[in-house]
Amino acid sequence: GNSDVRFPVPGDMTVKQAEDKCGDQAQLSCCNKATYAGDSTNVDSGLLAGTLSNLIGTGSGSEGLGLFQECSKLPIQIPIIGIAVQDIISKQCQQNIACCQSSPSTTDDDLIGLGLPCIALGSLV
Repeated sequence: GNSDVRFPVPGDMTVKQAEDKCGDQAQLSCCNKATYAGDSTNVDSGLLAGTLSNLIGTGSGSEGLGLFQECSKLPIQIPIIGIAVQDIISKQCQQNIACCQSSPSTTDDDLIGLGLPCIALGSLV
């Protein structure tokens, strides 16, 4: 696993179980970077510069809530190799697995660079 992951998920959790935890309103995502509530961090880049630093940096947020960046949707759709929902989630993502607010502006499957409000899946299980 990745030592940077603060809220790891159980090693036997499947993609389906993870999707169920996120529910209908959130997108299961794999994110390279995470800034959690309570981190002494200033968000000073991108469209959200300054707006979320108060929420995220002051420690007033709930455990596992944060701003996640460089996220891609899970399960990753690989046309040639069918990925079953029974697959272990940690095989698809070694970074931060999170339930993210669905972003209507991103309809493609490219990496989303903008910080998205997410909650670490590991903090929900």
